Amino acid sequence: MSIGAIAAVKYHDTLFFSGFISKGIFAYDCKKNTIKKISDISCEINEGLYHKKALIYKNQAWFLPWDAKKILCLDLDSYSEKYFDVPDCDFDKHCMVDYLLHDNGCLYFIPHGEVKTLVIIDLDTHKIDYYPNVINRGRCIGAFITGNILYLLSSKGTVLTEFNINSRTIVRMEELDETTQYVFSSIIQDEKCVYLIPRCSETVCVIDRTTKERNYYQLPNTKEEYEGGLVTNSSVIMFPRNHSQRYLVYHKDTSRIIEKPRLSKFRLEGMFTMGGVDTDSEDIMAIALDGQLIEFNDDGDIINESSYLVDENDIIDISKDNTSARKEALDWVVNKNLILKENKRFGLSEYVRSI
Repeated sequence: MSIGAIAAVKYHDTLFFSGFISKGIFAYDCKKNTIKKISDISCEINEGLYHKKALIYKNQAWFLPWDAKKILCLDLDSYSEKYFDVPDCDFDKHCMVDYLLHDNGCLYFIPHGEVKTLVIIDLDTHKIDYYPNVINRGRCIGAFITGNILYLLSSKGTVLTEFNINSRTIVRMEELDETTQYVFSSIIQDEKCVYLIPRCSETVCVIDRTTKERNYYQLPNTKEEYEGGLVTNSSVIMFPRNHSQRYLVYHKDTSRIIEKPRLSKFRLEGMFTMGGVDTDSEDIMAIALDGQLIEFNDDGDIINESSYLVDENDIIDISKDNTSARKEALDWVVNKNLILKENKRFGLSEYVRSI
């Protein structure tokens, strides 16, 4: 079966991800091509899209809710878990459009507009603060921080709100109604620029973080919609929203946008998820719902696709043990040289039969 994933981090040589079909947190050894279940997610949770995003902070993975009821913090060395409530947020309603980790160690929960509360979590102290009504009208698709100002962007690409992260006060708020159409779907960013990913737009918008200057670049002849992606040193990779086997790459030095194919022979559901895999190395990765881990080079080319499609019976499950028992189980696996059954690639017919 394909466990599938949306939220994932890579720590050393192991990919930790939240299951899309199977409830739990799984650890995939990228070198040995083996997998084990390390958490059964003990909190109340809905079926389906458990977590929207995951990120690494120090030796912790933070799994951020989509349909899950709580935030999960997983120690990546001991596999111990902590769960955090955010009382002002009903994650069932997908109240957060994005999550933004700043160098100050704070995690910012960006509201989409129907829910208007900005939530800030200090990842060192685990203190949670709430700031209601940070959006007046419109749909928020994401945010970026320049200096001490958090800019919340609308689906048209305009600034909805400017929020001072030091004084934690609203500097400016947009009063006008926004269009209901998603001109842009999401944003991704690097140290110099913010990139607005097109949904109905025929252009990519690039915002200079320092000058706030905007430039628009025409897409190639494509009818696809895009959402999320990855940033490398020299390119911006934009992921299709639908089941397309093609994606876009914006080259920073030339401002050219090129459409590129995926390597996979089969049209499996969900080419990518909205974002990439947060990693403690320089790897550039995305994880797909069809059970593929996709690696990119700096130019945005796919250089490798590996599969974690497995039979559920072949997953070693250590999720029901306490922390010390889990560590003993892991030590036993290492010391006894237990051979885990390797995952097998298989064709579309086998994939269909398995689900």
